Amino acid sequence: MKGLGSTDPSHKVRSEFLAALWFAHLMTDEQIDKMIDRKLEEIEGFLKLIDEFPDCNCDSVPKGAQFVAGFGRHMALQFRKYVEANRAMLVDEAEKTTRAAVG
Repeated sequence: MKGLGSTDPSHKVRSEFLAALWFAHLMTDEQIDKMIDRKLEEIEGFLKLIDEFPDCNCDSVPKGAQFVAGFGRHMALQFRKYVEANRAMLVDEAEKTTRAAVG
C-alpha cells in the first residue's frame, strides 16, 4: 500500500523482441518474418484476453482496472499497427545490409 502513495511511478519498457530486432541486419528474412509472425500472434492473443474484460461503467469493475485494460488494448493495437506498417523496412534493410556485407 505504501507504493500506491507515490505520485511519480516509473514506466519501464523491456522488450526482448525489440532488442532482437536491433540486430535485424544480422538475421535472415525468414528469421525476421518468423519473429514478427509470432509477435503478431502474441498481440492477437493479448487483445482477445483484453476483449474478454468487462468494458462497462458498472460498479463491479474498478475504474483503475478499466483504465489499465483500455491502455493495454490501445498499446497493443498501436504496436500491431506499427509492426504491420513497417515490417518491410526490417526485411528490406536486412537484405540490403546482408548483400552489402557479402557482395
